[in-house]
Amino acid sequence: MKGLLTIPLGGVKTNVQFGMYAIKLLTEKRGITLNDLGELFTGVDTDPLKSFDLMVDLLWAGISNYNLINGDSTQVNYFKLYQDFGSVDKSEYEKIFKGFLETQISGQALSASNDEMDKEPTDKKKV
Repeated sequence: MKGLLTIPLGGVKTNVQFGMYAIKLLTEKRGITLNDLGELFTGVDTDPLKSFDLMVDLLWAGISNYNLINGDSTQVNYFKLYQDFGSVDKSEYEKIFKGFLETQISGQALSASNDEMDKEPTDKKKV
């Protein structure tokens, strides 16, 4: 399944599920729109703190989404997650980004397909 991964976090295997709801959680947390998602990734390759913050936010959204999908009402402790993220091996970073980007691309495709649905019909007889 796209966007589903398990990563070792603070000595515990943690499940993450990215998807449209994880994107919604992320945009609400960051106070941005879906159109602003691409800007989140600007500068992450040169600014380690920005990269770290973004990775934690991505994981928070993905773990929260996984919990909701699986009926687990446990709230993700953001501050503990932020602290535990330091234990994540750098080899996991690419998996996290890839997992999120797979679903972001799907979201953009869905958004673009909805643009067609928002247009007024050209043939009024079909309405």
